[in-house]
Amino acid sequence: MAITTTQIDNLADFTPAQMLKALNKAIIDVAVAGQTYSINGRSFSRANLTELKKIRDDIKAEVEAASTSTGDTIVLADISGA
Repeated sequence: MAITTTQIDNLADFTPAQMLKALNKAIIDVAVAGQTYSINGRSFSRANLTELKKIRDDIKAEVEAASTSTGDTIVLADISGA
């Protein structure tokens, strides 16, 4: 699923895989355009590349852990009819 700007304001609905994709795009954007820029003498900073990479590594580990799950999930069901 493509991530659009209309979805960015609702991060709670992102799956870890979608968040990983968004973080990779942000890292590329900062790496290509730089972390700081100026317009009419005013300086602006984009996201910190080091922080983005750290967050990406955390999310990547979460995605990998989910994809390598052993399937040993226990589900309890109440069959008493109560």
